[in-house]
Amino acid sequence: MKLFFPNLMFLSGAIDSYLRQSFLVLSHHLRVAPRFRCPALMVRFFASREEKQILPSPRRPQDDMSFRVKRSEARNLLLAAALGRALFLARLRRWRTATRTRSSRRTVDRGFSIVEVAMVVGIAMVLAALSLPWVRGTVQNYGLKSAVATATGVIQTTRYQAIMKGCAYEVTFNGTNVTYQVGSELASPCATTFTNVGSALPVATSGGVTLNTTTTLQFNPNGTVQATQGALNFNLSNGVSTETITVSGVGDVSVSP
Repeated sequence: MKLFFPNLMFLSGAIDSYLRQSFLVLSHHLRVAPRFRCPALMVRFFASREEKQILPSPRRPQDDMSFRVKRSEARNLLLAAALGRALFLARLRRWRTATRTRSSRRTVDRGFSIVEVAMVVGIAMVLAALSLPWVRGTVQNYGLKSAVATATGVIQTTRYQAIMKGCAYEVTFNGTNVTYQVGSELASPCATTFTNVGSALPVATSGGVTLNTTTTLQFNPNGTVQATQGALNFNLSNGVSTETITVSGVGDVSVSP
């Protein structure tokens, strides 16, 4: 259709040019003013002449019967050409509108081919394969940082509780389950054994974090700290990076590296 459309446009221009030349010749023969070269105006002009029955002056030699017949035939031919041209242009406009509508519908309703879908899926798989190590490393680092923040926060909070309540507290970091458990001697007066406060909670919830050893830290009411199991330092690792948490005898907490 795209190859045929320029030929049709050329044919339309040729027909339009031929009809306009015919109008000029017939208009000159009928002595019609140039302003009536438009088909619609010519049809209206000749209709008004028929209604008013305007005839040439009887003193002119052209008023014989043969000239009137030629004039009538020329007028009819001009009217037919004008109507034919108008109908042709109307049909051409309708054809152009219908062709554009069908083309736009085909463009809108067109789906995706198998090749396009395969290319999109392949690109997505390549991007996923390239980004998977980065995503895994990010999750592991986030899990390790979260575990370190949890452990240091528990140590400081438990020490503050011992100072505020006036009784000894302890926190146990379980290297097997990677959890922590808080205990206290809180009583009136302070007890001599530790009682669990709540239940054991996880140190880390993601990132595959491990704890190298089980460690128990005891916090005295005067703010000092001592290790009743293990040492005053322990390691948290995610398999790639390792963080060491160290607690001083007066309760200062440091993380390295």
